[in-house]
Amino acid sequence: MAIKRLAASRDGSAYDLPEPSYDTELVEVGRGTPCGEMLRRYWHPIATAEEVTDLPLSVRVLGEDLILFRTPQAGYGLVYPRCAHRGTSLLYSKIEERGIRCCYHGWLFDTRGRCLEKPCERGGDKIANYRKPWYPVEERYGLVFAYLGPLERQPVLPRYDVLETLAEDEKLVANSTFVGTDPARYPCNWLQIHENAMDSWHVFILHSTFSNVQFHNLMTIRPDIKWESTENGSDSQDARGPNHAAYS
Repeated sequence: MAIKRLAASRDGSAYDLPEPSYDTELVEVGRGTPCGEMLRRYWHPIATAEEVTDLPLSVRVLGEDLILFRTPQAGYGLVYPRCAHRGTSLLYSKIEERGIRCCYHGWLFDTRGRCLEKPCERGGDKIANYRKPWYPVEERYGLVFAYLGPLERQPVLPRYDVLETLAEDEKLVANSTFVGTDPARYPCNWLQIHENAMDSWHVFILHSTFSNVQFHNLMTIRPDIKWESTENGSDSQDARGPNHAAYS
């Protein structure tokens, strides 16, 4: 017999809470989702250059688990995390001059996923070739950028003059803007970290009254906030509530 959970009861019992939900159109970033497809039309920084050593690096980008590596000859590669042969994790593979070699049977893949060697197969160079899913990668400003969208729509990786016209006593250092999280990787949805950065009230409450003054005395200044009706939010009864307003 199926039992349907009701809305929260009048006495506030947690047992009667409905199942949680979220705005799938806004926060889901997988391929084929509205936000996922939008984000896949841009380059994204996925690592600092100094992180990518002579070992493969596991990264998670737009909901996809991938392996990032750098070869002495061919540069950076970003590929699906398992070998096309038997599904072995490439996190335990070996980086060579031309590509990444699987630790299980030694198949070698280049930075664009093409299989270069199949040493454990009789006549390996003559049998049907294989190719791993891959994404374009470029290094700039001490960061490694990846493009996860359709190749026919791939834009040029932007250049920023403020990062290229450095004085003699200036240099670029790629790291996190958050203390103790270098490099910055947060196990949360993209919207959560942006929402936190824009939330002026949490700065005043958390970073001054609950945890003493952190970072700077500016944290102790109570933000001046006003509420404004918006064209689509003032009378709306959506998930944001009837009194949704904008910070200023």
